[in-house]
Amino acid sequence: NPFLGSFSFNSANFCFFTSGSILKSFQVTQCNLSQARYLTLINPVRGRDFWADKRVSPLISQYQLIESRDFSATWLLQYEALIDKELLGEIGKFNSRQELGLFLEVTEGFARQARVNYPPGFDWSNPRALFLSGYSRAERRRLIDFVFKVFKTQFGYYPKSVGAWWIDSYSLDYMKKKYDIRGALIVADQRTTDDYGVWGQWWGVSYYPSKKNILVPAS
Repeated sequence: NPFLGSFSFNSANFCFFTSGSILKSFQVTQCNLSQARYLTLINPVRGRDFWADKRVSPLISQYQLIESRDFSATWLLQYEALIDKELLGEIGKFNSRQELGLFLEVTEGFARQARVNYPPGFDWSNPRALFLSGYSRAERRRLIDFVFKVFKTQFGYYPKSVGAWWIDSYSLDYMKKKYDIRGALIVADQRTTDDYGVWGQWWGVSYYPSKKNILVPAS
């Protein structure tokens, strides 16, 4: 399956929001859910090494469902999806209501191309290998700069939305300052679903994230 799923969010402003098991942020002018409520569909797209069905038909079917209902959606592309010419060909057919962003999972190929040492002996899903937080700050900057450059080479602009099951505060702040990202998606509370736990964030409430801990609001 190329997708981790399609998720929906109530969202407004430069805040984090949770709905179900996913967290999303946006930047607009005010933070008032009673006046600004809307739905955002998020489709993370991994490279085809992770797909059971290697054909592009799952991507096409997902898009057709969204287009037939005249929905907007955000498609977060992993590095391997960014360099897949067949996938890019289909993504190039998306209408103007579809937003493209980055899915910031680190793979061995991604790390190698960014000239970052990928930790040996870890399963691909281990947070030490998968997330930016598993690397030094200098390595995080190198990974981020490299994949943002690849995205811009493919689409002619830098993305405004990013996502991963976890993004550390340093990486998020770096992307906000250097690339002016507007939205960030991470997983909501989970203790034992994978080999790591994320716990303590606010649920169903928009907020400005703290630069020290994105799970809680800034003062």
